[in-house]
Amino acid sequence: GRSAEGFYFEVVVKDTIGGWVGGLGVGVTLTSPEQLKRAPDKAWRLPNTIVLGYWGRLFCNGKEYSIGWKTDELQAGDRVGVLVREDGDVIVFLNRQTKVWLNAGMETG
Repeated sequence: GRSAEGFYFEVVVKDTIGGWVGGLGVGVTLTSPEQLKRAPDKAWRLPNTIVLGYWGRLFCNGKEYSIGWKTDELQAGDRVGVLVREDGDVIVFLNRQTKVWLNAGMETG
């Protein structure tokens, strides 16, 4: 939801499956369904969208960043939080500890 600092959401990992390449992908978009003619083949291709995780990547507005934190290391019970701040900073939390802090240039104001 929206807070004084921007938009925040959190997911709780209920279970994991071994043997997958990459891991959980989570994200947020400011693009409404009405703005799309059709859904893209990949979520990170949506305009005004941040998607992160997988194999240590963050995608924002079509740009790819290496974030050094891989979601395939998550365990059952882990909490992943994402804050997109008004100034374009994206902060990722694992169990309420900061894992990634990057200015990806997606302003929410």
